[in-house]
Amino acid sequence: DLVLVNEHGEVQPGGAQSAINDPAFAIHSEIHKARPDLNAACHAHGVHGKEFACFGRPLEMLYQDALRFYNDLTVYPRYGATVISTEEGARIAKSLGNCRSVVLQNHGMITCGATVDEAAFLFIALERCCHAQMMANAASGPGWKKIHIPKEEAEFTHKKSGNSGKMWLAFEPYYDQVAAEDRDVFD
Repeated sequence: DLVLVNEHGEVQPGGAQSAINDPAFAIHSEIHKARPDLNAACHAHGVHGKEFACFGRPLEMLYQDALRFYNDLTVYPRYGATVISTEEGARIAKSLGNCRSVVLQNHGMITCGATVDEAAFLFIALERCCHAQMMANAASGPGWKKIHIPKEEAEFTHKKSGNSGKMWLAFEPYYDQVAAEDRDVFD
């Protein structure tokens, strides 16, 4: 279902021949301009990503899965309404910096990668991390102090589990499941 477009948003041969979402193009095209190392970006308004985004803050390094995003997640600290211009897309791309993921305050999140598999797995992982973060926040209170993972362990784990190869490998079971359930998906 991927649609291939040029830098002007014109649908090209080689991908699905469908209309594109103009606000998505305004964001994604600017990310690709700013970060030629990224070949894919995922953006949606998942339930947990939306609820977490309303706080405009990054994940806390509280559990192993969050370490995939250690120093690799930023926050775009404003809500610019529905994106209709590439200027807003450029601001989001600038906010992404050298990271692969960004929480869009009051909006949702974007994950990126060198491959579609990497970007997709990061999106699934970030949505789940947002859910876990919200649950941890709700559970904290008297007698329930959150314990953050120290920097050295966070850096080590991020290097081992947050790299592109691991993201591809982690996405493969999802891909295989879809392939097994619906062979027509490849037509």
